[in-house]
Amino acid sequence: MTKPMGVWLQTTELGEMKEAAVVRPAPMAPIQKPVPGHEKQRKSPVLTYSLGTCCVILLALIFTHVFSASAFAPDEEKQSVSMDWLYSAESFAQWHTVRVLADGREYLTTAANQNVAQVLHQLGLEVSELDEVSPPLDMPVETEYVIEVNRVYSRMLTETEIIAPGQVRAEDATLAPGATRVVREGQAGLRENTFRVHYRDGVETGREMVSSQVIEEPGITTTAYGVVSLASRGGGSVSVSVNDSDAALDINGESYAYTHKLSMESTAYTWTGNRTASGAWPSKGTVAVDPQVIPLGSKLYVEGYGMAIAADTGGVINGNIIDVYFPTRDECIRWGRKHGVAVYILE
Repeated sequence: MTKPMGVWLQTTELGEMKEAAVVRPAPMAPIQKPVPGHEKQRKSPVLTYSLGTCCVILLALIFTHVFSASAFAPDEEKQSVSMDWLYSAESFAQWHTVRVLADGREYLTTAANQNVAQVLHQLGLEVSELDEVSPPLDMPVETEYVIEVNRVYSRMLTETEIIAPGQVRAEDATLAPGATRVVREGQAGLRENTFRVHYRDGVETGREMVSSQVIEEPGITTTAYGVVSLASRGGGSVSVSVNDSDAALDINGESYAYTHKLSMESTAYTWTGNRTASGAWPSKGTVAVDPQVIPLGSKLYVEGYGMAIAADTGGVINGNIIDVYFPTRDECIRWGRKHGVAVYILE
């Protein structure tokens, strides 16, 4: 049998070819329906990433602001620059820097809604009732303050004072006129004085005497002196008169002019342990007077007594009376009370 032109395949071959020509597609996965909320769950990582990025950027801006402000400031100002930026926030608006001067030291602190007393307590500084605090303790701290504390106190102090010995002068006819000789040297005495002394920051500001007591009495120094004899122009006893043309006294050949001649009553006194009204110790030649009659410091000649000086006053010496000084009580008794004693006030 003649095969037709073309491709001739046997039945068996044809069947194999048909089977080979059939291409079977792979089974498809089942289509799943979207779950509600699934799309939102897929978006949440993106949102978290965005928020994190914003926080990082915000922190970077904050640190850039702080460190850029202090980067070019001196070392001692860097801390204050940072603190000033922090205190600029509304929650720190009441904080103030306070400088305290006390006890020779300087303290630096901060305060918020406090008064002066609270700031001192914060620093551990106790204040007594006598201490001076400026501004006052109840003053609120509302600005940059300087508080000054001055310590005020007082204490008792006892001091010993030396008392100079008393001075007594006695006539000695063996000595030349004007010459002196110490007969007996008196010992100095002691007085104990107690004071209340006030201090301000350790510096004394004043004191007041509380008590004074003599614990050792002073002695008396006796000094002998030469007697100055008085003579008139004729060489006899002194004879003066306001009618004299030259109104002068002759003493050992020397002439002393006088301005007034007074007739006075005279008494005598001796050592009392006190200085005269002029501040000197009394001695022979010292006379107590009434300053309204005879000025203190006047040079005098007292009839029967000699040359003298008005250096003292007395409670009963008022008016036309004088009180002459003698070294001993016996001499005072011998003088007694005299009337009509001539007293010359010398120039």
